[in-house]
Amino acid sequence: PAIFLPYFLIKRQYTIVIYAVCVSVLLAISAQFTLDWNYNNTSGQGAPLGYATTLLDSQSLPSGIYRLFALREAADAGGAPSGRPTDRDEARAAFWVKTVLIAMAVFYGVLFLFFRNTPIHLTEIAVLFILMPNLTWKNHFYYLCFLLVPVSIYYSYLLNYGRRSWDNIAFLLSYVCMAVVIPLSFFRVLDPHFRSHYSFYSVSVWGYVALLLLLTGRYFLNRDKFFELTRS
Repeated sequence: PAIFLPYFLIKRQYTIVIYAVCVSVLLAISAQFTLDWNYNNTSGQGAPLGYATTLLDSQSLPSGIYRLFALREAADAGGAPSGRPTDRDEARAAFWVKTVLIAMAVFYGVLFLFFRNTPIHLTEIAVLFILMPNLTWKNHFYYLCFLLVPVSIYYSYLLNYGRRSWDNIAFLLSYVCMAVVIPLSFFRVLDPHFRSHYSFYSVSVWGYVALLLLLTGRYFLNRDKFFELTRS
């Protein structure tokens, strides 16, 4: 959630930033006294920029990039995806993780700075909710619940202004990638390792990347429409 702090600073929403920092500090202090941060699993898994993991449960963008470089070792003897990239491919993966994350940070940072004098925009909030859980080096499937916010915002836009069929189809495809709308037991009949393949090939990652691109496009082309949604 710390990704929202620089955004609210850019928008000069200083009161929100002060409240957020105070609450975070209070939570950190209380957690230290009650649970002891030495036992915090997340803080113990910190990693430098460019590091990621091919663990199947991680559906972050860095993990998705890493798994692209592990495709040559995509199956073990039992047919389920496994393995890490080779040392050479891991170095290339780290390079591309750094490049993509820095490029995205610069792009959206400049974008928000350019529109810093405009009111808080629904599309900006939707973009931040996509970036928040998915730029980390590792996450878990349940982090994808945060995508309900951008999905709802874009779906509301489509209900009111979605006149082009390609727009609706693109949104539907991205949603199907992010959310398995059919019980997994159905797919296991066809492929016992369906969940492993779904995770390894980062289907949900490419789904929310597509949604991010759709929202960014609408941010430039249909800003006024989203303001109308906010007022309604």
